[in-house]
Amino acid sequence: MKKHSGIRYNKRRGIDRERRVMEQLWSMGALDINRSYASKGLIDVRVTFPSHHRMIQVKKNYISKGELVDLQRLADQVTADNIFVELWWYPKRRLEVKRLNSKPSDTVKYPLIPYRHV
Repeated sequence: MKKHSGIRYNKRRGIDRERRVMEQLWSMGALDINRSYASKGLIDVRVTFPSHHRMIQVKKNYISKGELVDLQRLADQVTADNIFVELWWYPKRRLEVKRLNSKPSDTVKYPLIPYRHV
């Protein structure tokens, strides 16, 4: 079995997760989706819906305390009612969405969306 190089393999898996999230967002009625290519920033995907906008960080199953604090700071700076900062991650292989600039109980679970290899 061929061994994968760590950094390249992990990057590929991260891109696949972001694309999977983008497919979910298109199916939810998004008008426009922008993915931050090769970004080391806080936001991986920016989405426009007819009534609101979302800024999303996509993670596999772990987010460091520092990253979570930075995301929460960003969410606290957003003053518009129709812009949401969200964390989409996959603990236990199930998509979980946590909206950071609303009440803490605002968490939604989605079933696992299978990877689509291109």
